[in-house]
Amino acid sequence: MEAAAETLSLIRPKNDPAPHAVHETVERAVKASIDRLSASILDEVRRANEATLAKIDEKIQNAVTEVLKSAPGRRPNRGKGRE
Repeated sequence: MEAAAETLSLIRPKNDPAPHAVHETVERAVKASIDRLSASILDEVRRANEATLAKIDEKIQNAVTEVLKSAPGRRPNRGKGRE
């Protein structure tokens, strides 16, 4: 955004106050657009991560269920006695 501000400062006349107001308006509009785009990207990433986490959770639950079915009455080894 600083590069855009520098470019705009190079092309606008130095003595005319009106372009300064235009420059500020453009700067605010660009910043607002960037903020909206960033928020949109974050929302998309969150949704994708939620779906991935749900799939992983389902796989873990299925694996635990299968382990418990294969050894009824026994508790899985919880790491005791391992070296």
